[in-house]
Amino acid sequence: MKGKATLTLSEAATGKVVQRVEESNMVTNAISRLFNPPQEALIDTNWSEQMAAMLPMWKNILGGIILLGNTLEESKDNIMLREDCVPVGTAGDAYSGSNVMRGSLNINESYETENGYHFTWDFPTDKANGTIRSIALTSRFFGNAGFAACETRDGSLVVNPNGFDMSYLLSSSPKFITMSGSYFIGSFKPRELLYASSSTKNYKTTVLFKRFKTLDANALKINDRVYSQDGSNISVETAELILEYEVKNLKNIFWDPKNRDLYIFAPVSHSSLSGSEYPYRGTVRYWKINPDTLTVKEYTSIRFPKSGVGEVLSCAIYDGIFYAVTSSEGTYKVNMTTNELIEVLPLTTKNPSRFYVNETGLMYNFYELRGSYGSAGAFRRMDANTDFLYDGLIYGVPIYSDWIPQPYFLFAYGQEFNTAFVLLMSNYLATINNLAQPLTKTNAHTLKISYDIIN
Repeated sequence: MKGKATLTLSEAATGKVVQRVEESNMVTNAISRLFNPPQEALIDTNWSEQMAAMLPMWKNILGGIILLGNTLEESKDNIMLREDCVPVGTAGDAYSGSNVMRGSLNINESYETENGYHFTWDFPTDKANGTIRSIALTSRFFGNAGFAACETRDGSLVVNPNGFDMSYLLSSSPKFITMSGSYFIGSFKPRELLYASSSTKNYKTTVLFKRFKTLDANALKINDRVYSQDGSNISVETAELILEYEVKNLKNIFWDPKNRDLYIFAPVSHSSLSGSEYPYRGTVRYWKINPDTLTVKEYTSIRFPKSGVGEVLSCAIYDGIFYAVTSSEGTYKVNMTTNELIEVLPLTTKNPSRFYVNETGLMYNFYELRGSYGSAGAFRRMDANTDFLYDGLIYGVPIYSDWIPQPYFLFAYGQEFNTAFVLLMSNYLATINNLAQPLTKTNAHTLKISYDIIN
């Protein structure tokens, strides 16, 4: 595939063309990966329906455009939009709502050609204002999302690969296994899923880990069952850890992929403190665990430099810094070596519910109802507390896997995050167009983007 984009900036009052930019694209590997999903993504799904939903390509998988204030690395493997991008706008379907980052498909000037498609998107005076340095074709769903909560179900950060839609997103998505009463901790090796459950007796918590090997679809035998709700046909390895103190929330487990460390945190309640610990309500005990052997590498505790910080809600340890979200004062950052307070990020309604790490650094997600359909998990970088929020994940937890290639990914859902699914990130970069000349749009301008994509 190849294509060319033409961006035409005009004065709204007179219609005079202020600037016209033309830029050819490079095609990433996103589309080839979409048509070559991991075999595991085909378990419990209908591949013929998925193929039908992806064709013609211009309808769903190439039906959106992203406008950015930064340039993009021109690499075929640069297929996912990074959280440190500078969002300016998106567009997908025809749109007349109030989202200032979402343009509209010009239906009258968009049409199928002999060997491709000609898109035209319009951005009126109140849409996509800012400096544009790159654009990229993406899915129709992310084009409709507009970097914000959607008024309708036409846009989302994630879609169901079964039918390339949002309908019954989780209930009908390709499933691996559901473990009632267990938390889905993550994936640390190919075709491996780690769950954990806990029980407490005499103020000591026992954590039972269960490591499942999912079926290898390439090695299925005639009588193999593809999917079992209770996991009875999937091999399992168990390991038990007895922790000397009570742990109430396994959902607060933190995974550091940089050092391959798994952390279990146990914030200490006021009633359980004694002796020299008594003044420090902010004491947090933690266990550092090897995810391969499921053994404890380190057990210690951290005290906040002051008392009375309130209930500790979630924690992380990353690059020598301890992070703890408290109910009364905000997020504490403590130097692990000196136990000195670095700073306290103010208490907001968007405190982290769970920390995780990706290639851009420490991230967190938080629960926040942001649209009429309640799509609620938003992601932020911890070192850049901006308002760049993704829409679409409800009770999402980050899952790390080296065998599900992007834009496919593993996802956990349920009251205990006990079910693992295969879903599809919609914010992929199908093409990359870095503009030779930046284009700056204000509320005195309109912008028309024509994009020809051909085989």
